[in-house]
Amino acid sequence: INKRITLRVALCGECQVGKTSLMLRASGRPVPEKYIPTVGIDTGTYRCQANNFYVTIKMWDVSGDARFHCIARNFFRDSSFILFCFDLSRPETFHGVKYYVKKVSEASGGKSYTSCVVGIKKDEVAESLNTTPFKEYAESISASYYEVDTNEESDVICLMHSIAKDGVSGGIFQYDDPCESEDDETVA
Repeated sequence: INKRITLRVALCGECQVGKTSLMLRASGRPVPEKYIPTVGIDTGTYRCQANNFYVTIKMWDVSGDARFHCIARNFFRDSSFILFCFDLSRPETFHGVKYYVKKVSEASGGKSYTSCVVGIKKDEVAESLNTTPFKEYAESISASYYEVDTNEESDVICLMHSIAKDGVSGGIFQYDDPCESEDDETVA
């Protein structure tokens, strides 16, 4: 394998749905026990292999706070992959997914991107929760659908590898400069 690519991935959704926990866990960084709101944007990186490529996933954790929506547009526009996140234990946060699908569409200006809908906190979900509407909506916007527990490393790794595979298949990525190197990235 000698092809190195970068996927720029924006994580968006309402406040407190688990975007930061997902990004931190994928980046190999500790997840705080108490909620700490994201101020603007936080970043993380994950590396893996997919479809005969070395893939660097550069994540932009976009704050769900309305005060930061003006800067979020730039990250949506510059992303090749969007994670529309919601909290499975609070199904009403799924309305935020629909809101962000609209905002990302406006910001992208017709530019193509790959996306997935991610239900976070699957460990806290009620057994009676009907996830069919979430899956159907994801399908209606041509997005993959995943449910993860950010406390389970295997869930996060599976999601990151799926993003890499979907991103490579989508063909919307940037080839890396072979002279650049980043030493602080997680490789799996």
